[in-house]
Amino acid sequence: MLAKSNIEAIDACNYRRIMTTDPHSLNALRNEYAAFGKSYRVHHYTEILDECAEADKLRLKSGRDDVVTYHDPCYLGRYNDGFDAPRRLIARAGYRLLAAAKTRSAAVPAAAGFGGMTPVSSSARAKIGSKRHWFSVT
Repeated sequence: MLAKSNIEAIDACNYRRIMTTDPHSLNALRNEYAAFGKSYRVHHYTEILDECAEADKLRLKSGRDDVVTYHDPCYLGRYNDGFDAPRRLIARAGYRLLAAAKTRSAAVPAAAGFGGMTPVSSSARAKIGSKRHWFSVT
């Protein structure tokens, strides 16, 4: 089984904490591996970058004052409460955040996950796409 193989590989390493860029990996390692008797200290990369910026170990150029919107990945935000670090990084970089109509735990899934690469029928994908409010702002 993949999880057991991953656990063996992770446990063979020396580390203080695990960082991932993938919200799905974050969720699996943080929450789902407990079913196999393991719990890992795992962080999304935005948390690490935010910590570094807060400790003045990472300096972001600011002053652009451009407006951006941010889509909350389900497995980062809704399932792991990772809403704030990405927003703080956006602000630290000098951008103004314009909230989408559906944000935080109400965010609409991105084409049912995995950037639209899941085996979902075209009619189901169209239905999900019609419910998006990515460009509607409040």
